[in-house]
Amino acid sequence: MTTLLEACDHRAVQIFTETRDENYRRTDRLFAGLMVCQWLAGIAAACWITPATWVGSESRVHDHVYLAVLLGGALAGLPLVMAITRPGAWPTRHVIGACQALTSALLIHLSGGRIETHFHIFGSLAFLSFYRDWRVLVTATAIVAGDHFVRGVWAPESVFGVLSANPWRWLEHAGWVVFEDCFLVYSCRRGVLEMRENAGRWALIEATNETVEQEVVERTGDLERSERLVRTILESAADGIIGFDVHGRASFSNPAGERLLGRVGDRLLGCTLEQLFGAETAAGFGATAGKVMECRIARPDGSSLTCELTCSSTAGTAGPAGGLVVSLRDVTQHKDLQSQLVSSQKLEAIGQLAAGIAHEINTPTQYIGDNVRFLRDALADIGKLIDSTAVLAGASSRADIDAAVDHLRALHRATDFAFLREECPGAISQSLEGVERVTRIVYSMKEFAHPDRDEASPVDVNQVITSATTVCRNEWKYVADLRLDLDPVLPRVHGYAGALGQVVLNLVVNAAHAIAEHKGKASANGQITVRSRLDGDAVVLEVADSGAGIPEQVKPRIFEQFFTTKEVGKGTGQGLALVRRIVVDKHGGRVWFDSTAGKGTTFFVRLPLPAGSAAGAGPSPETTGAVRAADQAAR
Repeated sequence: MTTLLEACDHRAVQIFTETRDENYRRTDRLFAGLMVCQWLAGIAAACWITPATWVGSESRVHDHVYLAVLLGGALAGLPLVMAITRPGAWPTRHVIGACQALTSALLIHLSGGRIETHFHIFGSLAFLSFYRDWRVLVTATAIVAGDHFVRGVWAPESVFGVLSANPWRWLEHAGWVVFEDCFLVYSCRRGVLEMRENAGRWALIEATNETVEQEVVERTGDLERSERLVRTILESAADGIIGFDVHGRASFSNPAGERLLGRVGDRLLGCTLEQLFGAETAAGFGATAGKVMECRIARPDGSSLTCELTCSSTAGTAGPAGGLVVSLRDVTQHKDLQSQLVSSQKLEAIGQLAAGIAHEINTPTQYIGDNVRFLRDALADIGKLIDSTAVLAGASSRADIDAAVDHLRALHRATDFAFLREECPGAISQSLEGVERVTRIVYSMKEFAHPDRDEASPVDVNQVITSATTVCRNEWKYVADLRLDLDPVLPRVHGYAGALGQVVLNLVVNAAHAIAEHKGKASANGQITVRSRLDGDAVVLEVADSGAGIPEQVKPRIFEQFFTTKEVGKGTGQGLALVRRIVVDKHGGRVWFDSTAGKGTTFFVRLPLPAGSAAGAGPSPETTGAVRAADQAAR
């Protein structure tokens, strides 16, 4: 800062000196022309006032004319020569000041000392103040005072216009000149001060401009380096970056964007959003600005790929046009791997639950077999009774009828027909119930194991919950009672049924394991409650357990991949991480939990509904009641 101020002060002195010297030269040129004009005016005045002098009848040119030509020429010539040869020098302006004062004296003399001509002195001093050098005024004033004194004593008529003048009259005239000088000297000093201030301002402006120019140069260099860096980043980026103008046409693209879209150069530039991404995706760009959206892109060669798109508006930024910048990332392989992971998780879950499912199917199968064997034996005994009845019907004599009746009575007592009549309907009902239960288990397995479609579709959340809880029944039935509290008029969500089934399965199994750890050897079962409800524009699932709760130190890591609190061999640490990935990444929802030590944990899953979703499509109350009844019977 000190160096800058010193530089400004030094430059201010230079500017002041240059401005002052230029003013000196400019005023020298002004007086050079003025002196010539005054010389000619003096000659004209002499020729007009006293053109000739008479001696009797003879006349000759008046001495005033010679005086105007010769003395006036000398007084005009010397300043003219010095203004040309030495412009701006201090002797030049003092010579000009002296000659200007003498010119005023000459004009006063030529006018015969008229008082009006004395005002030429005041005008001369005013013009001399243009130099803004008060010393020039001192020179001119001294000459004026000396002239008035000398001529006032020896030739008062030429200066005062009278033959005899007061000896001190010259002092009166000199006093008026000094009076004007006071104002002119003040004006000169003010002018010099203003020149210095202006010089300081100009020096500061120049220094500021120089600093600004230097900053501009530096920032221009930084901008060029930034542009090169941005260009390098764009060209080397693995993600495609495509810019669109205000008309929705592609204006630039990096190589990755050309590769992903399968278009190069002119085949890409100028294409519309609809041509590149499809009408449906293009229509959603405005509402999803700054958000990640997923779409399937069809390329000109017939291939397609799944991409994640991020759209950002460039409105209000610097540039020739405000439009959109779309970045896209190929997630085809990631989606395939994710789908494989979900499938493997599902198969792993099925494998882990296979023994329990086999047991669930084996129990009704056993009593179905027992009932069928009972019905087979009962049908054989009933067949004998029917055959005996046929014999009775064919008897014709009294003796044959009596014999047939006795035989029929004996068979009736031997087969205990009353018992068969009472038990057979029950056996048939139990068999049908067992068949229905096996059918329900198989259907739930089919629903759970069915692969998801590539595209999201309407999903009955209640049906997903029913199937998932049925599949994992063997995991919870020995440690907890399961209660389903499902909204019967729940709207369908837009998503993937298989993935949501995996979410419910993981949460219910985790709840069962938490209750088992908390229960220990206690005989009383815990409680698992699964709820579904409508919450504004979303469906909320709740899975609550009466386990020990989640420790505070574990809560921040509960959704981390491969993090588990279970013993080795009992948990892989992928269950809740998969739940979060399915809910958040695949369905755009939220998953969180509320846990109290010693009281249990409740997991919440919020799934957004599609716009304009209508209520309905949930499981009927009869279905929910049937599942509860079956669960209660199994317990």
